Amino acid sequence: MIDKLLLDGWMGDVRGEDYVAWAVDLLVAGRDTPSLRILAGLNPTHEQDIERYFLRTCRELGLEPLEVSDNPRDAVPIVRRLSVSGTLSPDETLHYMSRLYELSEYSDPLLSLWFALDDGFFPDAMESLKGWIDREWELFDRLSDWISPFHRFVRCEKMSSHWASRPSILFRQPSSPFDRGIHSG
Repeated sequence: MIDKLLLDGWMGDVRGEDYVAWAVDLLVAGRDTPSLRILAGLNPTHEQDIERYFLRTCRELGLEPLEVSDNPRDAVPIVRRLSVSGTLSPDETLHYMSRLYELSEYSDPLLSLWFALDDGFFPDAMESLKGWIDREWELFDRLSDWISPFHRFVRCEKMSSHWASRPSILFRQPSSPFDRGIHSG
């Protein structure tokens, strides 16, 4: 549950009451720390206090915050882990992956299909959503290694005014066929 709460926080979708409910659930489950008791009793509208006591509680329980960059695709393994473990339902998994596409400012091609399906474009003739998601994880792994370098190249090309500050992959891989094309003749 902590990963889901932290993921929601990273996405900007968590509310004070979510932290308080998490703390109450931990107390009911038999976990106890001084900060956890305080967090469970806080008014959900006191966001500064909630943030402070949530972080203290995590330290007291030995929980580490999620290490996620500003790149939404870096959060995919967390969503996947929550999905595969059953913490997220197929509908929730689709929602989270779609939300990551939104957070990528609609620019990540590997996340776009998730967004389209969440938007109601899931064909009726397709198998269950869970079956589709299971297969999509495998395809996502295969494509992510292939499309990432190409995607960065395309984005650099579009941002010609930032070309110098964002070196192209072409100059980092002198053995690439693209590089040979630039320097020939």
